[in-house]
Amino acid sequence: MVKYFLVFLSCFLALSCTKNGCTDEFATNFSSDATKDDGSCLYSPPIIELMGNDTVYLCLQEVYTDSGFFAQDIYGNDITTYVEVDNELNIDSAGFYEINYSVTDSNGNSFSTKRVIKVEICLENFLGNYQVSDDCQVSLVFMDVSLINDSQSISEGDADNEIFILNFNPFINQVSAVIENENIIIEESIFSIAQVPLNLDVIISGNGTISNNGNVITLNYNYDLGLLGVGNCQATYSKQ
Repeated sequence: MVKYFLVFLSCFLALSCTKNGCTDEFATNFSSDATKDDGSCLYSPPIIELMGNDTVYLCLQEVYTDSGFFAQDIYGNDITTYVEVDNELNIDSAGFYEINYSVTDSNGNSFSTKRVIKVEICLENFLGNYQVSDDCQVSLVFMDVSLINDSQSISEGDADNEIFILNFNPFINQVSAVIENENIIIEESIFSIAQVPLNLDVIISGNGTISNNGNVITLNYNYDLGLLGVGNCQATYSKQ
């Protein structure tokens, strides 16, 4: 009888001394008093560290090279190879893009982060040869004149953000412009149309924008013909 009682007592004491809880010291709810793991452990998510800048600026059509990244779980294991990258970057169109990085560890916890890519219109995107269509023909007293040539080119200017529009018209070869991102401002230029008995000074200026893909420039010109009046016209530049 005493033997059975001692067996019962030892079993009772063993059960009463058992404490359920999280026994994994890497868990956020680890219990140092727990003697039996009850599956209640909670874990912090893994981390992803981006190399380089979180925001990257590119010129239109500039090749992008990722600076890299590193991922680690709570145990200190390198899980970089498990990172999934979702990249929808389009370098052929100006705008904001995101590259998303995500990873899931062995505990089922996930983490994600992103890098922002801004594709911008830069000065070099304006440079090149253009075919021009326009409605910039004016009727003078003795003749009709086109203020814009149908074939022009754009080269880099002498100052920052300056460009030259070359082969502008039969009366002036070059006009200057300033670019501000996708915007272009044509500085005021004066040229003379000389045709006996007419000698007419013309003032022309304008502004416009380049398309998101950098292939088309739309310019709105304002011109002053002096006594013959003022006017405006539009020219579309298509890159060749």
